[in-house]
Amino acid sequence: MAHRFPTLAFIERAGNDDTEAFTASPHAAHLERRARELAESFWSETVWFTGLVSEAAYLRVRDALHRERVALGDVVTVLSAPVPIVLSSAGDEIDVASAAGAA
Repeated sequence: MAHRFPTLAFIERAGNDDTEAFTASPHAAHLERRARELAESFWSETVWFTGLVSEAAYLRVRDALHRERVALGDVVTVLSAPVPIVLSSAGDEIDVASAAGAA
């Protein structure tokens, strides 16, 4: 089943933090548009085929969305320091499929 906010859902599957879901935000439609803009700027086009994104690029987009959520007035849990995530064999990429299974 296709998710209503696919970019936000992708970000949520990759993260193992306890932040409230971006897709549950009352501003989810706005955040989805912003997530797509950020992903286009900071992620490789291959992310959508491989499910792999560098940890630094993932955190850059996730943290920017979190700041935007706060600016929009969402009441959210403060992001803690990055938590352990599942890395690909390349050592610096998040394997979203594996991360979702590890959660």
